[in-house]
Amino acid sequence: MALLQRAQRSTGTADDPAAPSSPGHEGADDGITVVAPGPLVSVDDLHVTFRRNGEDVRALRGVSLEISRGEILGIVGESGSGKSVLGLSMLGLLPTNPTPTLEGHVLVEGVDMIRAAAGDRRRVRRDHLGAVFQDPMTSLNPTMRVGRQISEVAGSSDEALRLLDAVGVPEPKRRLRAYPHELSGGLRQRVMIALAIAGEPSLVIADEPSTALDVTVQAQILELLRHLCDELSCSFVLVTHDLGVAAQISDRIAVLYGGRVAEVGVAADVLERPSHPYTIGLIQSIPSVERRGRLVPIPGSPPDLAALGKGCPFAPRCALAAAECLAGDVPLVAVGPDHWSRCLRVDHLAELRG
Repeated sequence: MALLQRAQRSTGTADDPAAPSSPGHEGADDGITVVAPGPLVSVDDLHVTFRRNGEDVRALRGVSLEISRGEILGIVGESGSGKSVLGLSMLGLLPTNPTPTLEGHVLVEGVDMIRAAAGDRRRVRRDHLGAVFQDPMTSLNPTMRVGRQISEVAGSSDEALRLLDAVGVPEPKRRLRAYPHELSGGLRQRVMIALAIAGEPSLVIADEPSTALDVTVQAQILELLRHLCDELSCSFVLVTHDLGVAAQISDRIAVLYGGRVAEVGVAADVLERPSHPYTIGLIQSIPSVERRGRLVPIPGSPPDLAALGKGCPFAPRCALAAAECLAGDVPLVAVGPDHWSRCLRVDHLAELRG
């Protein structure tokens, strides 16, 4: 399988368990939560609920996962699955209008990014975090030259020049004086990556970094992220709706659906032995020169997060759904070493894998 081959070309896998953890939390009410050395990021039972038009929109519902130092975690799901909200939670940048209701913990380098004071969250972002947002044209200042924007973070124009060269921008000295609109989409995204790594972060969160780029440039950007992860010994979170993109560079993959983790594990395991009907549907809907016949789309639409009922949110779209799937919450259970799935019909998945 082409997806599996891409995943196997990705270097290194995490030593820490892919399983959701329930780390001890001390002093959570004091703003800053300090834990013993361990995972770079620990998300524990995170709930994020927005109030919209008099209804509660449950963007995240009990998400738990860990990110190890030096790994790339791919977070995959359709629009509305909660993946961008999860990334913003790690950055401590959730929107404030409306202000969401928050439960659980998001620990980054021992600091709880949903309970810490605003100043402490800014310090963590400055010292440990970088971000690459989906559309560089709305993230870069259109009135400032690229060099000045990078220099504000990097500290000097010489460092800005070095960063542009490091991320593969051709003629970096000339590009320093360019405005964002004078650059191609691929070059703008490289500038965003240069900004993200300027502070030598421990973690970079990249939200759809290859969207709207042609296939060749997309591959170059993904290869750059993989190279930077190895070169800088930092971690990356790759947020994407495209499982094929995540397969190219991710060490582990977490599949989100309806605000919950549907499946998480080492990338090669998730792609070779998908253990949730939604993951199987994503794989089967990806075009491949190796697969004969028509693509198999996932029927139906993603769930309305303001009208979620009991049971598995994927059940209305699932060919294997049974009465038990709608009876109550479905737990996340181990289906292999460092491989977890939220499905009661795991033993029947061979019917879907084909």
